[in-house]
Amino acid sequence: MRIKHVLHLLGVFFLIASTAQLLFAQPSPKREVRGVWIATIGNIDWPTVATGTNVEKQKQELIQILDQHKKSSMNTILFQIRPAADAFYGRGREGWSRYLTGKQGKPPEPFYDPLDFIIAECHKRGMELHAWINPYRASTTLNPNHF
Repeated sequence: MRIKHVLHLLGVFFLIASTAQLLFAQPSPKREVRGVWIATIGNIDWPTVATGTNVEKQKQELIQILDQHKKSSMNTILFQIRPAADAFYGRGREGWSRYLTGKQGKPPEPFYDPLDFIIAECHKRGMELHAWINPYRASTTLNPNHF
């Protein structure tokens, strides 16, 4: 009699446990976001001072950064496109960033759009790109010509 009672209780326990697992289980996400920031303010991550204003060196450096993150299983890049009320893209009202060209408002020579470039390079690697802006920082220096 006792064994029947124990087996019955075990059966009820497993029934409750499996039902609870079905009711409270969280669905698996369709995919996992594994992202990393690339900061441009003060040339923290890109472009480094070593590349200067050389467009081809900037591009190669960015490609190396993306390749490194891809090898680390990252699938999302958060790229800072407006570090200080300036821009790392060729459209819009904001002037070009001094962190890209060395001089505020000066476009890269030869001309290229870093945002277009990084979008294309991320997509080649099957990575997403999210543009990151800093909406509150107007400047890190007192420059009378800056917005």
